[in-house]
Amino acid sequence: MKTLKIFAVLIASVILFAFSLNHQQKRDVKEIMLTEEDADWAAKQWNGTTLADLKSGQEIFNNNCDKCHKLKDPKKLTAEGWQKIVPKMAEKKKINLDKKQEDLVLKFVITAGRK
Repeated sequence: MKTLKIFAVLIASVILFAFSLNHQQKRDVKEIMLTEEDADWAAKQWNGTTLADLKSGQEIFNNNCDKCHKLKDPKKLTAEGWQKIVPKMAEKKKINLDKKQEDLVLKFVITAGRK
C-alpha cells in the first residue's frame, strides 16, 4: 500500500512538472520584443525593411488577427506557412488588410518566428 502511494505521488509530480514546462514555453505574442538585429536580418530578406516596419506589422497583427482566433506564436509556422496563410486571412471581412498591411504582417511573423 505504501509503495502504491509513493508511486502515485511520483506520477503526479511528473505530470505537474511536465505541465509547468509546457506552460513556461508559451510566450505572450503581444510582448515579442523586436531589435535592430531583427531589422538588419529583415532588411537582408526584404530590402529597405526597418525596425519601424516590423513594429507596424506587429501592431497590425496584434490588433487584427485575434478578431477571428487566438493570436498564433510566429514560431508555430515556417516562413512558407505564413506566406500561404497571411494572404488568406488578410482578405477576411473582419480584417480586410490592404497589400501594404499584409506585407508588414508577413515581415513581422517571419522575422519574429526565427527568435
